Amino acid sequence: MRSPGTGRNATGQKKRDELARKSGGGTLSGAAAAPRLYCDSAEVIHVVTEEEGQFRSLRRGDHCMIPLNLALGQYAALDNLIDILADFELIQFSHHFIVLNDVHRLKPGEEGYVAEFTNNPADFIKKAETIGYSGAFMDKASFQRTPLSAYRGRLVFKVVEEEPLTAEQRDLRVEKAMEALEHSKTGQFQKYNVLLENCEHATTELLQRAKKAHKTSGPGVMTGQGSSMDGPLAIERETARRSPQVEFAGWNTMRFLIQCAGAIFLHFVKSGWTWAAASYAVLCVAPVAMQSVASFGLAVRRVRGLLVKGTIDGAAFRHLWLKELFRCIIVGAGSSTFMGFAPLAVHYEYVSPWPAGFVVLGVFFSMNHAYSVLAQVVDCSSKFRPVHPSVLFGVVPERPRWPTHAQRYNLFHPPQYHPLTG
Repeated sequence: MRSPGTGRNATGQKKRDELARKSGGGTLSGAAAAPRLYCDSAEVIHVVTEEEGQFRSLRRGDHCMIPLNLALGQYAALDNLIDILADFELIQFSHHFIVLNDVHRLKPGEEGYVAEFTNNPADFIKKAETIGYSGAFMDKASFQRTPLSAYRGRLVFKVVEEEPLTAEQRDLRVEKAMEALEHSKTGQFQKYNVLLENCEHATTELLQRAKKAHKTSGPGVMTGQGSSMDGPLAIERETARRSPQVEFAGWNTMRFLIQCAGAIFLHFVKSGWTWAAASYAVLCVAPVAMQSVASFGLAVRRVRGLLVKGTIDGAAFRHLWLKELFRCIIVGAGSSTFMGFAPLAVHYEYVSPWPAGFVVLGVFFSMNHAYSVLAQVVDCSSKFRPVHPSVLFGVVPERPRWPTHAQRYNLFHPPQYHPLTG
């Protein structure tokens, strides 16, 4: 009779732990999943594959996100539609959370949890009746622990870390998240604000606290236990909280408003060709070109850094930088060139100023989303496929067949397919 923790079961668990450590540490080396860039072009993310209702590749301390869906779980058709749009990169906004457990180590029937700003529609309506809908929308959530099973069947992304996390770094992330959960119960944690203190602000702040604590105390030393938001942790708030998606929305809103001002000059190209065309080019065309070049530069800088550190392999690097290069050429240069001809078309009366203005304001948005759909279709037909968790645990299936988008999503019922059989 084998003693507990010995024999083939223990050996298998050790192998699973080792494979999960290598594959779940935030790297993409050797992975088959097609990585993609976050909305700020400065972070790399990839889809987390679900097997039998479990995201087995997730580990404690992982920074994950799902497509932003204010009615998640209420309507299956809406949930799947949002996942489809996000999978084609047509939705750029996400809900962020921190994983609290090593999912692959959970026993059968045991639940994994995440720390996040969240709420349900019933609580939101109850709060709205008390403080009003405008106030409830700006402060609609509380920081709490949520079962990971709440995201079963949903599209989940994981942020690729700059370097694989150590056990101490993961423990510090979970420690900071648990501290925040305790502070939230007593009302000491930050209140939710959709613009200033959203789920991404909270997640990035907790990750920065853990990073700073690791640097301050050194590897293997746990700090901050029993401290309060106004005590030893106060110094950690020097780290600025960031929400790249709020910054992304702010910049694009500002760019659009500048373009609206530039489009007004189309009405003056007949009377003052030179100054009107120049003003139009500076206000309407230049912001699009500058944004495209800046996004491409940020993307190349990020993925090159990950390649140098061995976090991604050559195939993932080529995939990412070529994808963004062609986005810069096709979307950036293409839309800028198209917009550059608008003053000529108006000047020679091929089109009136009003239709031309609406077209030039929407061409960058339309081309960018069309390119995202095309790029995702190419990804689906390329060598990149979601990493199946069975590969991470040493089980290599024969002749894997990955589901197409049509098989993966059912607009009226939650997906019931198995990732290998379709």
